[in-house]
Amino acid sequence: IGVRERNDIVWKPWEFNYTVGQPMGVISLPDLRVLYRGVPNEIEAAASGYPSEKISISASSGCHVTKSNGKWNVRVDRGIRKATLTIRAAKEDGSTVNIATNEFEVRPLPKPEIFLGGISNGQTPSRSGVISARQIRLDYDESVLITGVNFRILRGKVEVSGVRQKGNILPGGKLDEKALSILKQSSGKSVTITCEYKDPSGETKRSYPLIFKTR
Repeated sequence: IGVRERNDIVWKPWEFNYTVGQPMGVISLPDLRVLYRGVPNEIEAAASGYPSEKISISASSGCHVTKSNGKWNVRVDRGIRKATLTIRAAKEDGSTVNIATNEFEVRPLPKPEIFLGGISNGQTPSRSGVISARQIRLDYDESVLITGVNFRILRGKVEVSGVRQKGNILPGGKLDEKALSILKQSSGKSVTITCEYKDPSGETKRSYPLIFKTR
């Protein structure tokens, strides 16, 4: 800092330590304050006045926190309904301080939708579009803000109104020959497809039905 003394500027050393604002912390989900079982839940954590390398997160029993490539992820065990996450910061003297604690609701993953190729619920695809699709898949529609979830299809059924025979869905989602055969008879008829699957938590569930009418 420069100090004027008798018309001359005299430079003198001057420094002090400071923290910008009151230390505050936040733990949040980019989408909802909910943790889902069976998948890595990405969370955001910050504490004003502390660099990211000085921040850590601890979790209540049944929750496991990891950090990779600068991102925090939380996995929750089965049977856990509430989770508490605490953000801590390391001080210069080696001690730690709790900055914020937040509670999250733990939910099972929502059920996915069935798609036959690109055909979704309520559509009226052409017969050629139906018989060219040979496999089903499970995925979330755009209303569900969860990505990167894999479901393992175990088995399922394909039914066409007015056709007595039923087709089968094989493990992995492929249609058997019976299913392909009755879909060739679906012009002007309603098609219903259901399946059982395992979600990332290991639970076996039955899907919502896929229902559409072939043109």
